[in-house]
Amino acid sequence: FLEEDGLRLNHASKNVGVRCKNFIEGNWTIDQSFVTEDDPGCVDIKNQDFTLREDSEVFQLIPEFEPIPFGEIGLYEDEYRPKVAGQ
Repeated sequence: FLEEDGLRLNHASKNVGVRCKNFIEGNWTIDQSFVTEDDPGCVDIKNQDFTLREDSEVFQLIPEFEPIPFGEIGLYEDEYRPKVAGQ
């Protein structure tokens, strides 16, 4: 991502920043992103369920936004990890 002047720019697109003091710092270009100090429409932000409700304003502001599949993130039991600690 070297630009004509030799500077390296980081590019971000279709992001949501919530209560971020500095959403971007340094050499960034962003597009189709939304930054807010308010709850953007999370299921239960107070209890750290950041899943976006279907009626979240994010989907109107960034139509191509792909929500994070929080339920699929984490450790899984498999042939290399027969037991997940804490479960």
